[in-house]
Amino acid sequence: TFEDRTLPPWRTSTVLGWLDRADGTLALGLSISSGRIAGRLKAALRDVFATFHPAAQLSPDQDLILLGLNREDRGAVEALFMVHGHPLEAVDALAARAMACVALPLCGLAFGEAERVLPDILSVVRSALARNGLAGRSLIFRMTGCANGCARPYTAELALVGQTTKSYALFAGGDPEGSRLAFPVAH
Repeated sequence: TFEDRTLPPWRTSTVLGWLDRADGTLALGLSISSGRIAGRLKAALRDVFATFHPAAQLSPDQDLILLGLNREDRGAVEALFMVHGHPLEAVDALAARAMACVALPLCGLAFGEAERVLPDILSVVRSALARNGLAGRSLIFRMTGCANGCARPYTAELALVGQTTKSYALFAGGDPEGSRLAFPVAH
């Protein structure tokens, strides 16, 4: 019966950077802040797709994975990103798993900001982690502009959920593997 079976532990990880594929090609995982491709990144991707014709896949964390890149093209791919002013730099552990919904002004349901203020909020969280000896911690942080939870704040380890135009509810304690919901800490 199903009840007698034990499931292996669910493992979550990011898919950022260069990755080997079983078919001998490479994949390139790109951190896409809140899933928004714009500016220099958009220009670089346009040229990469036109030149190297990779397949594309999206990750659950709203990142972009380019698939089927030839090993000998790695330097040329990196050079195209550099030419467009978007070097392929490592993303810190906090930013790698952070996510925010579009919120204001794009969503009619949002009470507060999310995507546009996420970088500033991450700086505050990063500083607090460093002060407490947790720098580099791979904390799953999510932020939404309303209670609908489009960025999945209720499964995050730490989350802000918009309540009004100037206030957020703080949620904590979600499990990185989605097996426990976060609980409200402050409103």
